[in-house]
Formats: sequence, structure tokens, C-alpha cells
Amino acid sequence: MAATGDLIIRVPASTSNLGPGYDCLGLALNLYNDFTVQVNRRPGARSAVTGRGRCAGIPAEDNPFVRAYAAVGEMAGADLPAVSVTVDGDVPLGVGLGSSAGGAVAGALAANALLGLPFTYEELIEPLVRVEGHPDNVTSSLLGGLTVSTATDAGPLTHVYQVAEAWRLAFLIPDYVVETTAARGALPSRVPLADAAFNLSRVPFVIHALVAGDGEMLGRVMEDRLHEPVRGKMIKRDKRIRRSARAAGACATFISGSGPAIGAFCLGQETAERVAEAMRAETEGAKFTAEALVLRPKRGGARIAEGDQP
Repeated sequence: MAATGDLIIRVPASTSNLGPGYDCLGLALNLYNDFTVQVNRRPGARSAVTGRGRCAGIPAEDNPFVRAYAAVGEMAGADLPAVSVTVDGDVPLGVGLGSSAGGAVAGALAANALLGLPFTYEELIEPLVRVEGHPDNVTSSLLGGLTVSTATDAGPLTHVYQVAEAWRLAFLIPDYVVETTAARGALPSRVPLADAAFNLSRVPFVIHALVAGDGEMLGRVMEDRLHEPVRGKMIKRDKRIRRSARAAGACATFISGSGPAIGAFCLGQETAERVAEAMRAETEGAKFTAEALVLRPKRGGARIAEGDQP
């Protein structure tokens, strides 16, 4: 039976790439946006998203919630009703913590609920990747944990790992935005074979280090040659901030998504808080301000938290 009342969908933030895992590694975080979804049966009504969040106020044709909602309806061969969506939460916008992907995940789950849950979470990955263009953030926000994804002839393939409990992530979140389209457009269309091999050989070790809680290994394998050398130039004081994080005890640092947030993997809460403060202190006197956050990996993914559901 399909849901008939309001839905409240909670979606975790996510970080992605994690150094060398460009467009394939994602990690869910314990920071959330809530999407309240109401069916709007007024004649001629169109789906719309308001409130706080990456999706709020974006026209339907470009809105990740609305596009994913429609994509799941098309996959089911069904006409979905228009919905009015209010988003509220704590996920910062446009900084590399998956706010756009979270909107798409919420749209897919809303459509699936209104259809009567015909699709598994794994089956929702394909339309989500079509909407977002890459799987790393949508898979981790949808499924939770550390996700590794690839494209195959039979569709997207994703595996979920759970990382060691000791990991904490310190993030420095500047007050400016680096648009994903600009950050992607700046990347070269071709890279040297040696750089591709460099990244490929490190991804399995990043996964192993995160699962095993091996900070020494993670520090040795987190370097990237495909996207961070370009994107680092778009982030003010990038090298200084990352050096200060390592000096304060971080095992490894990385650009979160396409930036400008900078993440640091730490073992233990106390170390992460020290690293976060060191990163924030490095922005003093700069022509921008920044917020420091300490987050944990999130084992579970998006859920319909409340409402009339099947």
C-alpha cells in the first residue's frame, strides 16, 4: 500500500573522493537534513521545495529532489502527484558535504514510498546516479557507511563497508562556495597513465585503512594526483590548513567532494577537536571566515523517519 500522508525523510550528509577515490568513494556522516513531503493535489500544481537546503527554491527542472522524484516515477511507469517539500537541517550548502545528493536521495525515497515501495534501495541507485552524474555521495547518503561504486554494463555497482568506530572527521567549512560544475570543469579530460595508476593502486589501501582503523597506513595512501592538485588552487589557504591539521595529529587530509570544505581523518574525539581548532586558527586574518566541525561516520543511511508509510 502506498503512503498517503505526510512523509518526513532524514538524509545524512556525506563526504566523497577521500583522496584518491575520485567519483567512487563516499562516506556518510552524522549530520542531517529533514525533508517534509506533502502531496499537493490542487489542479495544475507543480512540485516545489522550500526551506533551508541545497534544493530549496531551485526551479523544478534543475532541482535534485524533483528530478530524482520524477526519475523514480518514470522507472515505475507511474504518474506521481505533485508534492510540496520543506527542507530543514544542518548540512552546509555548496561546500562538498553532499547537500545536493541528499536532496536527490530524499526525492527518490519519497517517490518510492508514494508508489508503495516497489524498489529496493539498491534499485534506486541507478536513477540517482542519472540525476547526480556520479555515485559517491548519493550511495553513501542512501545506504550509509563507506561506499565504493562503479559503473558496469548491467548498471551501477556499490558495496558498503563499515569503518572503524574510532574514526572522527574534522572539517573546516569556509564561508564561500566552490560550485561543483566549475570544480569539475577545471579538471583535465586526460591524465598521465602514471597518475591514473598512482590513484588506482591506493584506493584499496584507503578502504582497508578506514575499516581497520589504521591511521599510519591512511596517512601513506591518501594522496591524490587526479583532482586535488587542481581543486586545491580554488581553496584559499588549502596547503596551510592541511599542514596545520597534520601537525595537530590528523592521520590524513583531503578535499571533501569538490570543496571548499577540507576534511581530516583523526583517531579519537580529542584529537579531532584539536585538529579542528588548528584548522580554524589557520584562517585567522584571512579574507574569509570558516566554521570547524567534528563529525562521525554514519553507519546507516537515509530513512523515512516519520509519517504515514507502508
